[in-house]
Amino acid sequence: NVLRIKPDGSDVLKTTKYNDATNYQYTKADVSILENASIKADLVILSSGIQYDHRAPIERESSDKLTDYYRNYWSYINNLNVDSYEFKNDKESVEFSESLQLNSASYATVNNGQILFSPNVFNRNTYVPDRYRNRTLPLVIPRGYMDKDHYVITIPEGYVIDGMLEDIKLENKFGYYSITTKLVDNKLVFDKELLIKKGTYPKTDYELYRQFRKDVSKYDTSMVVLKPQL
Repeated sequence: NVLRIKPDGSDVLKTTKYNDATNYQYTKADVSILENASIKADLVILSSGIQYDHRAPIERESSDKLTDYYRNYWSYINNLNVDSYEFKNDKESVEFSESLQLNSASYATVNNGQILFSPNVFNRNTYVPDRYRNRTLPLVIPRGYMDKDHYVITIPEGYVIDGMLEDIKLENKFGYYSITTKLVDNKLVFDKELLIKKGTYPKTDYELYRQFRKDVSKYDTSMVVLKPQL
């Protein structure tokens, strides 16, 4: 509820209520990993609801500040460069689209001829709530949201994956998390979904939620090894 004040009086209005799945961020990317551990990527990020509010203001930034923004947002990507960008702000539908071309000279790690990298290139959820030994208040998740990611990753010619990631599926009262991967020709297809549910939970649930976020953080940073094809 919000109070609207007018010259001839005031009234109370209800603002739009966004449910968990309406606060979404969808990321699609085509990524190429090169033999020297660099990457090139074309990606689109579509945000709506509360996530729209977080991202739409960047369209007003200068090119230099945008580069700093993305380098900070993807702080784990070394030597990130933004080659091009295009934004579309649909205020009526409350959707914000970011189309980007990026490169990094040293995203992966080369060790004894093997290439080590994380297939979760552009959306790592590493947040873990603080530990409380004597929790006295309920657990409150003020806003829910949903992230979906789809990456098609081309691996260098002459390399093969040394063991695929296991598919992951976690589901509980706080939300849902899944990762699936498959190999199509010389491309690794990576899909991830994370749903966090808004709600007020008893204090006894805090440690369960914390463990859920720890698991998400662990799986979100899983690594893949490429080895030369014999």
